[in-house]
Amino acid sequence: MELDKRFKVLPFCCFGTDKKVITNYIGKKGYFANEISSFRDINSCTYGTLERVFCDRANSFQIKENKTEYLFFIPECYVKPKEKQYRPFTLNEFLHIYELGDIVTFRCKYNDHRYAGIVTGYEAEKDGDKAIIHIGCYSYLLSVLFTDYERINSEEGEWVPFGIEVEE
Repeated sequence: MELDKRFKVLPFCCFGTDKKVITNYIGKKGYFANEISSFRDINSCTYGTLERVFCDRANSFQIKENKTEYLFFIPECYVKPKEKQYRPFTLNEFLHIYELGDIVTFRCKYNDHRYAGIVTGYEAEKDGDKAIIHIGCYSYLLSVLFTDYERINSEEGEWVPFGIEVEE
């Protein structure tokens, strides 16, 4: 069985759990479940605060929020943060960030070649699905900029996708 990729450790359970170690997590947030298979997807687990530990029975971990006892527990400190999800810019979103004449600094994701060019124009159909951006003397589909390149964010100076963050 494969756990959700965000979990860095196997779930704690009543077998092999050292009470001295696990009591350090009392008052800490984490993920609880009664079936090991629930850890395949983090959204299948119950998120809450560890209130009590009972090492002498199967339902070892009591959650503070509703006093329910669970078989398994993974402390939040052993969970990778959720990665941000992005989608490609629409033409209007791109033009909101870059105006004609602005300099765009970007790099290729595959070979780290860096480029800088002036936004010289764009082409778009009525629906704008396949917008093309002209940077210098080259033309790029917005979808290609998203999949193959990253741009420098002028506010933080870090490399970010050619796209918009989306909420899941």
